[in-house]
Amino acid sequence: MTAPALALLARSLRLADQRSRWAGDPATFAADAFRWPDGQVLAPYQAGGLADLATGGRLALRSPHGAGKSTTAALAVLWFACTREVAGVDWKILTTAGSWHQLQRYLWPEIHLWARRLRFDLPSVSTLSETPARP
Repeated sequence: MTAPALALLARSLRLADQRSRWAGDPATFAADAFRWPDGQVLAPYQAGGLADLATGGRLALRSPHGAGKSTTAALAVLWFACTREVAGVDWKILTTAGSWHQLQRYLWPEIHLWARRLRFDLPSVSTLSETPARP
């Protein structure tokens, strides 16, 4: 094999490894695939909840207002969508809340916020979009 072919193969293997790691680990996806604001990281309870989601298929968090439940749900939605899309799997995500107001005012805007923070400079994420990322 030529050097460029070997480099391409190595890159493909790294991408496949990253994709397979992310597919089963939403907490790692959340830590790696987003631009986090300075000084902010995934809280331990959020990482634990996302890990429980990957193993149990469900996520339920109970905490006071402003603790990051909507952020955790948004990261879970984006993890599922991105990892399934890259894998070529047909997917749909049902979002639900106690009221329509909670979806409109809290969850969906949070999903949009974190979708804008996706790191499209990462090769595994850049395959999701054919348009260049905005700065």
